[in-house]
Amino acid sequence: MSELVRYEASDEVATVTLDSPHNRNALSAQLLAEMSDRLSEAGADQAVRAVVLTHTGRSFCSGADLAAAGTGSLGAAGTAVMALLRLIVELPKPVIARIAGHVRAGGMGIVGACDLAIAAEGASFAFTEARIGLAPAMISLTTLDIMDSRQAMRYYLTGETFGASVAARLGLITAACAGEELDGVVGGLVAQLRETSPQGAAETKMLLTAPRRQRLDAAGPEMAELSARLFGSQEAQEGIRAFLEKRAPAWRTRELARQVRGDGDDPGAQVLPQALGLRVGAGRGGHAGSEQAVDDEVEGQQVRQLVAVDLEVGGLGEELAEPADGQVPAQPRVGGGADRPQAHVRVAALVAGPGAAQPSERDGDQRAGRLLRVRAGGLG
Repeated sequence: MSELVRYEASDEVATVTLDSPHNRNALSAQLLAEMSDRLSEAGADQAVRAVVLTHTGRSFCSGADLAAAGTGSLGAAGTAVMALLRLIVELPKPVIARIAGHVRAGGMGIVGACDLAIAAEGASFAFTEARIGLAPAMISLTTLDIMDSRQAMRYYLTGETFGASVAARLGLITAACAGEELDGVVGGLVAQLRETSPQGAAETKMLLTAPRRQRLDAAGPEMAELSARLFGSQEAQEGIRAFLEKRAPAWRTRELARQVRGDGDDPGAQVLPQALGLRVGAGRGGHAGSEQAVDDEVEGQQVRQLVAVDLEVGGLGEELAEPADGQVPAQPRVGGGADRPQAHVRVAALVAGPGAAQPSERDGDQRAGRLLRVRAGGLG
């Protein structure tokens, strides 16, 4: 079994490198165990004055190993994550996170646990738990105390992605810099830390982390239990499966189906079908088959492109479809491939009901454009 975490110590600095790019440095049982061992080794080495935590690949850490979590249980992973956060906080040496890639979910808790964190401008961050049926439970203990509380509400609740400069303004990281300056900035901090005495640095860190250690003691078990319960829930399992299958979760496809049909009493629910130029029936009889049939069809593979457009305009598409290592990342955007207009044609025919005129491909192009403009304007 190859190692997933590399360790190197020289010139009074221990460098711990997450080296599992195939799964974006996800917190697998092996990576958690090796990371804990390497950090403990650095903490016990009297010659080490500071620890730099870094990574290979395009992601610093993508959070929980969702492939394993998809089995319905976190197993011992929740306990291991909590122990790792505590280890970083209690390590008698300053820990610097060197971030040159993306950080998601549990990785955010690791960044928050570090004493200092420097990120390249190309890095991105997101508390994505709420988007797949979870909550940032354990990692709240190492992020809420350093972030602006009002902005924490925004990014916890929406799960939206933000850049390094925003992360610095929020207090999540120490500073953002150009990618080519990252090593120099980290090296400068290490040089400053070398000027301190071992005792002075250790005692100062203990002073700074006292409230955080108290929170870990008081709320740690409860947050670990909450995380385990949510991971095992039916809704989270659907969210995890949808993520792994690169599709929208059931709650998003059902919502999209309602918007396309114009169901409900909310006048705003009529905007999307009207923008598409669709005829909206007054009841079930006006649809192609039963309401459930429409739901099933919208959730089916035939019109998956419509869901993809909705996701990309809403900003979740990048997270659901983050490319494998080495590929060009898919950025959230307005627009789509040549096959997307025809997907809208199929949806138009589906909602208009039997006997309605079948829209042409040109009509589909126009309606797809109207959909994109409507959704880019904030409908979803």
